[in-house]
Amino acid sequence: MNTIITVDVVDSIPDNSTGIANESVIESFSIYPNPTSQNVFVGYSLSTAASVTIELYDVLGNKLREISNDFDKGQHSTTIDVQKFSGGVYYLKIRTDEQIISGKIVIMK
Repeated sequence: MNTIITVDVVDSIPDNSTGIANESVIESFSIYPNPTSQNVFVGYSLSTAASVTIELYDVLGNKLREISNDFDKGQHSTTIDVQKFSGGVYYLKIRTDEQIISGKIVIMK
């Protein structure tokens, strides 16, 4: 069974030290199919143009893959080939200069 994980991101979090609200650049993201055995698709929506880095880690914290690109405002999708990885749990991190969001991927073999 394939499951789509969708995460809604908080619009703004006040910075208590300055009183300035931080705007969320990544409005939402999804990882699908999950679990997977071949490719995983990472979909995300940006509220403004941003440099986005997607990183894939194993459970020991070893970085296995990094994809970086500049994107315009709007919906985007990135495909990650996971066929070479062993079955197990992996962690995905999506990062901009202002924000970091993480999610879990299960690879089935």
